[in-house]
Amino acid sequence: MFDLDNKFYTAALRWKKGEMEALGHLDGPSKERLLPHLVFPPLRARDLEANRVLSQDEFSLVQVGYLTKYWYGRPCLADFRFLDFPDDDRERFDELLARSRQFGCKLIPVVDFRVDQPRREVTAAHIRQLNCGGAIRIGLSDLNEELEEKLNALTTDWIRRFDRRYPSTTDSNGHRPVASLRNSHLLGCSR
Repeated sequence: MFDLDNKFYTAALRWKKGEMEALGHLDGPSKERLLPHLVFPPLRARDLEANRVLSQDEFSLVQVGYLTKYWYGRPCLADFRFLDFPDDDRERFDELLARSRQFGCKLIPVVDFRVDQPRREVTAAHIRQLNCGGAIRIGLSDLNEELEEKLNALTTDWIRRFDRRYPSTTDSNGHRPVASLRNSHLLGCSR
């Protein structure tokens, strides 16, 4: 897992030219204390440097290039909620994460209850390969009496997917172990 104990501030940033450049111009001590939450643009958004909409083939390489240029080798929360590839979403999403690893980007995926099964699988594989952990986004619409049940189900699912220590077998009653919100490390706490 990435050492996040020394991070004091998380800024949610739309991944646009101004935000990218601002990250790149920060001094070293500021960069050490920042864990940016980068919200990636939809595929249909106009790329400000290219001054046009990027094709599906260009998108991953260009975005990873920006990450490499402005936030190389530092962990960041990567939020893909607005990014959908019309053709082969799973394959294209996998390509984006694979390229980010290849170029030394330390993306910590942000997921929520609406992430579909194929993306969950790709994200879990990324977490396993990079050993980066993940973040769960909880919106106001998620806050209701079923929240703890939903979070327990989601964290159990994620632990089963990326934690090699998680038992893949059932107990004597045929039940799989269940993660609990009461385990502080599931909430992103370091202790």
